[in-house]
Amino acid sequence: MTIRDLARGVWPFVLLLVFLGTFRRGEPGAAARDAALDSTDIQRLIEIADGYQAQGRADLAEAAYRSALTVDPRDGDVHVRLGELLLKRGDRSGAHAEAESALRWHPASANAVNLAARSAPSGAVSTDQ
Repeated sequence: MTIRDLARGVWPFVLLLVFLGTFRRGEPGAAARDAALDSTDIQRLIEIADGYQAQGRADLAEAAYRSALTVDPRDGDVHVRLGELLLKRGDRSGAHAEAESALRWHPASANAVNLAARSAPSGAVSTDQ
């Protein structure tokens, strides 16, 4: 067997390896999921954010919740979800601001009231008697 015969038999494998080495593989479904971040489908954005949160990707979850709020800033549920995420990350004032936004649009929301109480500044005086 000559070098020419060896090259003829090996070059398809070399090309395949070069192709696989340069071809970028993304996470399955990542392109579709990321494209949905530009969507106006709030429910889909919430699902994406919840998925990111479950994966421990709070930064991406926050971005998805904020995207949903650009579509509908009056969605109290999204404000509460974002506030819960911020509270878990230690951003008490951000969480409280989200609770207040949720209560502005949905004053009877038990989840928003609960978040507001848990994220209130430590020196805040309760008006409940």
